[in-house]
Amino acid sequence: NPATNLINIKVQGMVNENTITVRLIDNIGKIVKQWSNLPIQEILILDISEAELSGGEYHLTIEGELFRMDKSITVIGR
Repeated sequence: NPATNLINIKVQGMVNENTITVRLIDNIGKIVKQWSNLPIQEILILDISEAELSGGEYHLTIEGELFRMDKSITVIGR
């Protein structure tokens, strides 16, 4: 689903992780927002309201010590 201010991500299978890092990356590979040392939760809620993003496709990289997950998201222009 498209996002404007918040991104909700259901994350599973990270029982051995204490914290994770999430990066929001634009189509040219630039990290436009990063969240570090996030506590593990079943659903992550990420606030992108202050990132000043243009509408379009972005990539989320979610990483722990033992795994990496990539997701694509659509941001609605503001």
